Amino acid sequence: MEWDGKNSQAVNYWAEQTAGNAESKINSGSARVNADNPKKVAPAGGGAGSATPVVHKRAYGNDDSVYLTMEVGKVSNNNNSATNFVGLTKVTGTYTGVQDADLKVYAKTADEIKELDNTPGIIAVFDEDLYIIGAVVVGEDNSSSNSYIYALDSAKNEYIEGDYTYWEMDAVVDGEIKTVTVKDKYGNMKADINASTGKSHPGEDCLLKVTYDKDGYVVDIEQAPSPDANTDVWYTAADYTGDIEDGPAGAAGSEFKVYSVEYAHTSTDDKPGPAEFYRVGRTLYNRTATHDGNFDTGLTLGSGGSVIVVQNEVSNTGKISRVWESFSDLQNAIDYLADADTFEGYVSAC
Repeated sequence: MEWDGKNSQAVNYWAEQTAGNAESKINSGSARVNADNPKKVAPAGGGAGSATPVVHKRAYGNDDSVYLTMEVGKVSNNNNSATNFVGLTKVTGTYTGVQDADLKVYAKTADEIKELDNTPGIIAVFDEDLYIIGAVVVGEDNSSSNSYIYALDSAKNEYIEGDYTYWEMDAVVDGEIKTVTVKDKYGNMKADINASTGKSHPGEDCLLKVTYDKDGYVVDIEQAPSPDANTDVWYTAADYTGDIEDGPAGAAGSEFKVYSVEYAHTSTDDKPGPAEFYRVGRTLYNRTATHDGNFDTGLTLGSGGSVIVVQNEVSNTGKISRVWESFSDLQNAIDYLADADTFEGYVSAC
């Protein structure tokens, strides 16, 4: 494939080649990455036979649309070796069909790639009916199914391979205790995890939303919101006296995805203080009222669900260890808990 323009290797284009003809042209329904902001979509210029390409603000995906998630990095310019350019450097995933694509789109400069804003980094080519044929997405898989885990301890078994730092942590995944591997490109996720997990941080919230890549590595970690945050996804202390089945207040038709309630040292308003746990059937309750005199509506263990108790254990010599145990019923879990009558910490579920 030949290009007439200079520095063409520094620009990301969709191109169309006519069968039997070595000459290539820029498809008028494509877009390229802006050189000043490598995540910002700009119209593709220089189309063969047309000085100004047709620019559309919207196209539509269907079952045949193909999406490629890409990483960006610095690339060289053969005509100006002293200047560094940012371009698409690696395919990280391929997805077919708009219904099966749940993607997070990057939109910042290379140094800020982990941050997001509303400027899309998508380079798409589409047909005359505005249906997407293929799209390069500067981003990553954002599938949220089965993506909430509970970290049991701090990071371990770190090693470096290529541009990534890998490390492991023990976690509750889909109700089972497993070891997950984190692929940490920027080196910041391990510090964030160690700041809130392990024996040095008893009573902290360790429920996380994670993103897996196509190889099963954790590539993004989102920690729980503040203890009294009122969100449409997390059931927190702010929702404590409301039935979880009713969904978020002011968000009709939606439902909570996760439960993460802090039992603080002192109750304020309708947020819980230290808990005295008991059960009725498969539902966990707190016998202690809130500051305002109200009670929780309970948390029911689903059929086949498990309860994992995580706590610090102190040996006869004063050594502190992080320990956890899995139970199939609430009563055994309550009995195992060291401070079930005056519990301070988090109860989390998903």
